[in-house]
Amino acid sequence: MKMTNKIRVLIADDNPVVVETIKQSLNNIGFDLVGVASNGNEAINMALSLNPDVILMDIEMPELDGIEASRLIQEECPTPIVILTVHESQKFLEKASKVGVGAYLMKPPQAAEIDRAITIAIARHHDLMEMHRLNRLLAETESNMENIFNTAIPICITNTDYEIVLANDAYKGIFGQVEQSKRPVKCYDSRPGPACQTDACPLQKIISGEKEVVCEPIKLKDESSEQYFIVSAKPYINNKKQLCGIVECFLDITARKKLEKERDKLIVDLQKALEEVKTLQGILPICSFCKNIRNDEGYYEQIEWYIHKHSGVDFSHTICPTCMKEHYPQEYESIVLYKKDNT
Repeated sequence: MKMTNKIRVLIADDNPVVVETIKQSLNNIGFDLVGVASNGNEAINMALSLNPDVILMDIEMPELDGIEASRLIQEECPTPIVILTVHESQKFLEKASKVGVGAYLMKPPQAAEIDRAITIAIARHHDLMEMHRLNRLLAETESNMENIFNTAIPICITNTDYEIVLANDAYKGIFGQVEQSKRPVKCYDSRPGPACQTDACPLQKIISGEKEVVCEPIKLKDESSEQYFIVSAKPYINNKKQLCGIVECFLDITARKKLEKERDKLIVDLQKALEEVKTLQGILPICSFCKNIRNDEGYYEQIEWYIHKHSGVDFSHTICPTCMKEHYPQEYESIVLYKKDNT
């Protein structure tokens, strides 16, 4: 095994004969011995203080056996470990593997066997560390995705078969569950509307190549109730960069649409009322004697009728005191006397 830097080895074994044999083998193959522990506790302490590149660990030692010592070392300072044993059984190998042991050697080990076992243990340790790193990264990613996904904004992911594969609690709170009899619900069953399975469907637009779709679809909550949403949809891409559906966010604008409808109705009612209002403006040609008004056709009309026709005002005829005194003097005097007697 060719190495540019010597591999630093820690031996943990309470048998002096085995230790001496391993020392000679390490020297012959060019490895550097950094220490020897005679029990499991010493192995842990020396692993922490010496930080070796690999540990040759006897399985049977005083105070603490090699399996438990290996487990604790992997928790405190992960290190490649080769177990030394006189027993070879499947149960033992499974137990050793679970605590992070990368290889094992039967006693007494030969130099070539030690070289090979150390190489395997280091390689497997690197693989395990990379797997742990990826698992941590995956856990962090899943946690971040969960935090992002479970917001107050309704979000769902739909595949190209119109099946909802994932939806957050906000979505379910509006549209209900996305599984029936352990099978995904179709999006057009979850939130039916006029645009479903038409060219106006966001999924159809994404499949056709659009990178983002923003629309305001109508969703039918029931036969007599409509809901309005602003929907923002983007492609859902898998790890092979292939389109496998869409991610949609929903903003409920039903209340806003209701207000807009009420506003539009008020505008229509106002326009209708304005059309019914008749106005008088400009200069009216009026006869100096009879006071009739000349209309647009050149004919004279009574002032009452003319004003009524152009403003909708109705007249109630009466006689003012001056005209009554002039035209009906007797009645006028009677009214004056009557008022005097009653004051």
